[in-house]
Amino acid sequence: MTATGPEEFGGIARGANMDKNIHIIEGRLGQDPEVRYTQSNKAVANLSIATTFKDRQGEERTNWQRVQAWGKCAEGAARLSKGDHVVVIGRVQTRKWQDKDGKDRFSTETVSDGPVFKAVWPAGDRAPQGAPTGEPTGEPQGEPDPEEFPF
Repeated sequence: MTATGPEEFGGIARGANMDKNIHIIEGRLGQDPEVRYTQSNKAVANLSIATTFKDRQGEERTNWQRVQAWGKCAEGAARLSKGDHVVVIGRVQTRKWQDKDGKDRFSTETVSDGPVFKAVWPAGDRAPQGAPTGEPTGEPQGEPDPEEFPF
């Protein structure tokens, strides 16, 4: 059978121009956002977000993510400050530019024109209070009923 449309894939369209470039960053602002305006009066903000992880040896490492926020996203970012726990959704973009000596340089950043969310839970927690933790409740879970799936 040959798929003829999105309905053949459970409502998800697939095709040559359906590639996705989605980057989600959760971390802490390393400095207050720098908001500027273009000549056409469009807001642009530069964010520096620290993300931490443990490497294979169990040592904590920090990566710094550069984010360029546009439009309402940038205007919203102006209300944030250093240390705020944020979540940003955008796309990864690599730019090529030349330094003062004429050498080609590259920089990779996340570009976002969507929302920047300020996380409201305490610093050490990864989820809001009262959210499911994944710990067993003591109730039997059983097998899911396929009739309850929305697809």
